[in-house]
Amino acid sequence: MNLTIIFGNGFDKNLGLNTTYPDFYSWLDENQKKESDEIYCNIKEKPENWSDLELALGKYTFDNEIMPDKFEESYENLIEDLNEYLLLEQGKLGTEFSIGDSITELFYSIEKNLVETGQNKNSQIIRRYLSQPTDVNFVTFNYTDTLEKTMGYKKFVVNKGVNQVLVKLHSPIHVHGTLNSSMVLGVNDETQFKSEIFDNEFPEFFVKNKNLTDHVNSTELDKALEVIFSSEVLFLFGVSLGDTDKVYWEKIAEWLLYGGDDHIVLLYDYETPMGSISKVVQRRMERSWNNTKDKFLKQSGLSSDDQKRISKQIFPLYGNGFFNIEEAQKN
Repeated sequence: MNLTIIFGNGFDKNLGLNTTYPDFYSWLDENQKKESDEIYCNIKEKPENWSDLELALGKYTFDNEIMPDKFEESYENLIEDLNEYLLLEQGKLGTEFSIGDSITELFYSIEKNLVETGQNKNSQIIRRYLSQPTDVNFVTFNYTDTLEKTMGYKKFVVNKGVNQVLVKLHSPIHVHGTLNSSMVLGVNDETQFKSEIFDNEFPEFFVKNKNLTDHVNSTELDKALEVIFSSEVLFLFGVSLGDTDKVYWEKIAEWLLYGGDDHIVLLYDYETPMGSISKVVQRRMERSWNNTKDKFLKQSGLSSDDQKRISKQIFPLYGNGFFNIEEAQKN
């Protein structure tokens, strides 16, 4: 089996790092970074508007009379300061967590999670997949090197009943660049910012699709799409399913649609605690499943009929038992 795990910021948060945008803004404020900068001042005055930095940057160009040169300068300052802050957070990572150990636990906990939330049929399907030799690829939206630091051994055996499953881990693919190297920060497409006021060069870097396709991270994008399309199972962990990465959700929806029942998405809903999933009232339980699936389907770009077709290929997961440093420390 080819399993691809797509990590968002939830992975670093589970490792105990303060890597959210509000964390970054607090650091900016405490360190008095560029007090006269227009965007920095707006973040300080209206932090509620900046929960998603990338979307907020685009919206700021519509809602304010801006000078393009000043905006571009501020945008570049933000990237440099975000890089500095995340380097500090990255340096806090200890050695308590092993991604290999967590993958081993994953082979048991996914099936258990599906059973506990009433998805018995899905559990049987995933059991079949997880009984096969498995190549695990990682696609990460994070700039940090936390995955590399927790990688350790890259080949090991998982005992599944009477079977032994060989697992191979592959090096992570950083589609948005890494700290100190070509960080990609921006919007999904030109509808998400006031593109007409900028020169032709700025969108090449501010629009993620153009940046990833035309500049230094193009090979990483190609690698990411290649492993996604060669996978049988995708596990989306700690991703917000936000608009600024919409191109990926559309590609994954396409992969589900044309791959048929053989393609599965394990969708981890970190906002819904396990205890809120009813094990008694089937209607309430299925409503939870559908709410989780809808978060992805609304970003799919598919027609309503095609959304219904792929819905059965999306298996929701809940709780905090995945890639969790507190759980790792107990074992």
